[in-house]
Formats: sequence, structure tokens, C-alpha cells
Amino acid sequence: MKPVSAFHKHPTQSDGLAIYCKPCRKVRGRKLHLKQTYGLDDAALSAMVAEQGGVCAICRRRPAVHVDHDHVFGGVRGVLCFACNVALGQLQDDPRLFRNAIDYLERNQKSPWQRTDHFQGVYRLPTQRRGAAASATSSELQRLISSRRG
Repeated sequence: MKPVSAFHKHPTQSDGLAIYCKPCRKVRGRKLHLKQTYGLDDAALSAMVAEQGGVCAICRRRPAVHVDHDHVFGGVRGVLCFACNVALGQLQDDPRLFRNAIDYLERNQKSPWQRTDHFQGVYRLPTQRRGAAASATSSELQRLISSRRG
């Protein structure tokens, strides 16, 4: 027995409530979606995840929970974590964009915009403008302010 609040409302049922409770309906809906969209049942999905060691096929760190598929042909490629699945989508499954992203990251390993510690809690971002004077640190500013006060 479950409380009424554990069920969604359903206008065509005699009691006005869905047949399945919210958690069961969620599981059932996912199973139906995987079967209809990708032709995967629980056994096939479990086998794919087990073949990957239970982790994402890309990062190999987070749990594999999202089915990845080819957006042109619809074929299942593997099971990914949320972050890797979103990354593929954001870069439109385009290998050229991934290579550009890799080149960008490798080029900017030592970015001139990385902050540097001057004192505890005081940071400075170096400027990229050539020949520009470096900005004053907070201690230099304090000295300047106090010298002007007289």
C-alpha cells in the first residue's frame, strides 16, 4: 500500500490516479523508451555496460547511464556518462570540432591568463597587451592611497 501522493493523476482512471506509482512509472518509461528507440532490452543494455566495465566509454571515470547513438543512422555506439554525452552533442558529433578542441587545449596549457599568487588572497592576471604597464598590486595601491592622503 502506498499513499495517493506516490501516484500521478490520470483523468481516465476511475479513481483519478495512474496505475503505476511514480518510481515504477519512471523505470517502466525508460525501459519502453530504450526498447522503442534503440531496440535495447535490459539484458542488452546491461551487457553493453558490463563490457565497458560499468563506466563511461569515453572518460572511463563516471558511471555509464546514457545510451549514445549515431544521430544520422540511429545505431547505438555505447553507453556514456552525462558529461561526455552532452559534450558529443554540443560538438555535433563532428570529429573536426573535437580535433579543434584538442588543439586549443594543448595550445593553451600554459595560458598567459592564469592567475598568479602575489600574497595570500591576492591574485593578479597578467595582461596580454604588449608594452602595457603592469597593473599595481593591492599593496602598491595602498601605499599610493596613503601617500596622497598626506
